[in-house]
Amino acid sequence: MAQKMDSYIKTILNERFEAVKESLETYREAIENIVKELFEKGQVAFQYVDACGNITMNSPENPNGSSYAIEGIISEDGLIIGKMGHTERYEENIFKNIDG
Repeated sequence: MAQKMDSYIKTILNERFEAVKESLETYREAIENIVKELFEKGQVAFQYVDACGNITMNSPENPNGSSYAIEGIISEDGLIIGKMGHTERYEENIFKNIDG
């Protein structure tokens, strides 16, 4: 009986694992398509770069670890911009908000 139960549990877990794996692959594909579209439409407004102007995924230049080094995007009509928050505050005690 215990072997049947173990086998049943393994089967269920494998089925669920495969379903989650498939969902993650679908999600990743969707993200890739969205990012590709953003670049194709010129909606990536800003990207993190190093001192030589090369796009980078590395900190401190990309302090948030932003995918594709994207720092800001704009709407299709160019009227709305979205940015990563406060990257200028990466260094300690620079541009601090002070209550008062």
